[in-house]
Amino acid sequence: MWAVRPGGFATSPSEAVRTPSRDAAESGSASIDRMGTPVRARIATFLVELPPRTRWKLAALRMTLIRGAFGHVGRNTVIVRPERIRGARGITIGESTAIYEDAWLQAEPGGRLSIGDGVYIGRRAHFHAAGNVTIGSGCYITDEVVISDGEHDRRQLDVVTSRGDIRLGERVFVGNGAMILGGVTVGDGAQIAARAVVTRDVPAGSTVAGTPAKVIDRGDDS
Repeated sequence: MWAVRPGGFATSPSEAVRTPSRDAAESGSASIDRMGTPVRARIATFLVELPPRTRWKLAALRMTLIRGAFGHVGRNTVIVRPERIRGARGITIGESTAIYEDAWLQAEPGGRLSIGDGVYIGRRAHFHAAGNVTIGSGCYITDEVVISDGEHDRRQLDVVTSRGDIRLGERVFVGNGAMILGGVTVGDGAQIAARAVVTRDVPAGSTVAGTPAKVIDRGDDS
């Protein structure tokens, strides 16, 4: 049958089969979902608020493309959306290490940043190697931690030199916002409290806190 429209009958079969949904699609209103939200906005929200599992899978896929830029990256290691990577040829990372969002990894020319196996590195971590910075296997490094051996020359501020090598042993825990500066060795199993500024060696198994960091527990039950 011919469809009736205001003011008269349809003038052609193609007009007769037109429906409100078809008109809406052609006018662009079909991009609104049942909740009244533009479909494009819903897609954008999904991409911005990707669930952790999806972010991880995308980052793992990306690793297959960038792995060759590094000195070495072991199997099952993932860097999730880094803020910046510089001097990648001087950066080596072991197996099954997870580096989460907004990390800054940098090795100056001649510098070497080495990260072991099974290391967890939280968000907004900043690692900078002007000389040698070594992070042992099994370390757990939380958000916003700075590990840097670099310092700027007072006479030439754009020149970065090393204050001395940094070495973290195995299974070291580093709390939120802590800083570890050049010339420091942290022994196996040590714990560094949140916001601590570490300027001297930390004995194995001990806990340090404060600015500058001091031993508050030697971990020997004494």
